[in-house]
Order: sequence, then C-alpha cells, then structure tokens
Amino acid sequence: MDAEARHHFYVNTRNYCHVSRVTHIEFLHISPRNAGAAAALSAFLRGIAIHDPVSGKLRTLNDELGCRKLELERLVCGGSQ
Repeated sequence: MDAEARHHFYVNTRNYCHVSRVTHIEFLHISPRNAGAAAALSAFLRGIAIHDPVSGKLRTLNDELGCRKLELERLVCGGSQ
C-alpha cells in the first residue's frame, strides 16, 4: 500500500495509535488521577510529531482536542467554524 494512503487511513480511522502493531506503544489518552488533581493527557491529544513506523517519515499528528472542539462547535452551532 502507498505510504501516504496508509498514513491517512490510519490517522482518519483512529487506528494509528490504537493498533499496537503500528506504534508498539500502550498508553492511556487520559491518565488516572487523584481527586482534585489534573489528569495528564496523551501527546496525541495535545499534538505530537512521530516517525512513521513503516516509512520512517516524520509525521505531525494534529491537536486532537482542538479538532474535536471544532467539530463539536460545528455540530452544535451549525455551519463551518
């Protein structure tokens, strides 16, 4: 499969991080925390640059929280925000 097509497929289907054979990393997007303490967020939620495990190319994964915020605003408020 073409490296660019594979990358876009994985990222847009959320398989990039959630399929361990791709990243070989186990993690939580939101870490457990004590009452009253802030939870640590995964680098994917905050935005991160990683090397593609297949092609070795440096990939920038966007700020997922920002993307979700924009999508929720679009759904609730209508139109494109």
